[in-house]
Amino acid sequence: MTDLFNPVAPLGSSTDAQLYTSIQHFYARHMQAVDDGDARTWALGFTEDGVFDSNVLPAPVSGRETIESATRAAEEARSSTGVTRRHVMTMLAVEPEDEAATVVRTRSYVAVFSTLPGQPTGIYCMTSCQDVLVRGTDGGWRIRSRHVLRDDLPPRD
Repeated sequence: MTDLFNPVAPLGSSTDAQLYTSIQHFYARHMQAVDDGDARTWALGFTEDGVFDSNVLPAPVSGRETIESATRAAEEARSSTGVTRRHVMTMLAVEPEDEAATVVRTRSYVAVFSTLPGQPTGIYCMTSCQDVLVRGTDGGWRIRSRHVLRDDLPPRD
């Protein structure tokens, strides 16, 4: 097991810093797309055969097109209530799986804030997120698999 405070690939070189920064930029665009209700752009952050799994769902959702459809349906249901949601990712840890960092595992916390017009903003839920990212042919990142656990719900069997 890797020592949590002395990871196998410490962020010490400019290459490591560039990797970490590129992943942060990917997540910023990815989370902002879902917050803006842009299901297509958000789904494009997944590989064609990507998997989204969460303890809020009855089963994992597989495939970019299915992920997009499910996201669009959730956005339509949410937008009809007038609620604005913001996903704020924190505590990002990045661990390359290979020397070239073409496959990367990430762990983070995501706080989801919710605001009704004229009301104070509150925390909708707190989650932990584990992704496997792969570098796309365009050099950008894509999610091969995402596993989200909402803290307020039990794990799915």
